[in-house]
Amino acid sequence: GGQNVNKVNSKAILWWSPAQSKVWNGDVDAIARFSQMFGNKINNEGLLVLASQSERDQPSNKAECMAKLRQMVQQALT
Repeated sequence: GGQNVNKVNSKAILWWSPAQSKVWNGDVDAIARFSQMFGNKINNEGLLVLASQSERDQPSNKAECMAKLRQMVQQALT
């Protein structure tokens, strides 16, 4: 609780371009799989948008976004 509970902005938002990322090493099939699996999270500019606000501090929410992204890329690569 406390008076400051609704004033602290701890939300983290991650924007990532799957099409321009070097993580795929030119694996066009993986990019296509990623787009098919997670297309609902990719906006009109082609950016993946992930948000997290489940933790109380921003660094933890940033880490959670990165972990989500890692897991999604891993799924597309396998």
